[in-house]
Amino acid sequence: MNLKNNSNRQNKNLQDVLKKWDEKILPHLPKNLEELVLNTGALQRKRGIRSAADLLKILFIYACQKISFRMLAVAACALGIAAVSDTSLRKHFSKTSYFLHEILHSMLSSFLPGPDISAYGKIKNVLLVDASVIRQDGKKQEQQRIHTCYSLNKNRICEIKVTGQHTAESLKHFSIGKDGLVMADAGYGTANNYIYAQEQKADVILRITPRNFCLYDADDNKIPLVQLLKKAEKTTKKYLIYTDFVNT
Repeated sequence: MNLKNNSNRQNKNLQDVLKKWDEKILPHLPKNLEELVLNTGALQRKRGIRSAADLLKILFIYACQKISFRMLAVAACALGIAAVSDTSLRKHFSKTSYFLHEILHSMLSSFLPGPDISAYGKIKNVLLVDASVIRQDGKKQEQQRIHTCYSLNKNRICEIKVTGQHTAESLKHFSIGKDGLVMADAGYGTANNYIYAQEQKADVILRITPRNFCLYDADDNKIPLVQLLKKAEKTTKKYLIYTDFVNT
């Protein structure tokens, strides 16, 4: 086995990886990388790894090359990126998930216009809630349900919860927060979800089935929701007829 040739070949592969990084990745990264890496705690002390860009380079090499952490530490040192041990790299990698999440959000958000709230002052945080069923591969083909909460104001996913297929859709999977406005489909149109939103001091826009949407007043009397809606419909029709008559 020619160790020298293998070493030269590996070094050339790593140089090619860094060349791709400089040409295709680096120009598209957010300008505030240093701020992001500090705020997310991915790089608190710049010992060995000097910058956010260097940390990303090491991550990029690891993702593109089938090498161990020990080899990664040697490669980082040989390429002049960082002088750290394999143990230190493992610790750094364990803290980078939120950092990578913020980079991805920043890059994706750049394609979407931010909400203009200057004309409206303070507005509610509009949250879109839904769940999707994912079928796994294999003989059993077990299913999982992914519950997602997306903020329109921030152009980002706020929360994700993965459960089994038998866990029902519910607003209780998420921390809505005060002054939130939740929009969801008929799967969430239950009294329990409405009550939970009220407890969180949030508003909801839900598609409901009035006969199954059971609410009670302070005296524990059931609110006749169907009758109230029919009465409101008749009142609206009378108002529209009167308005048309006056306008003519």
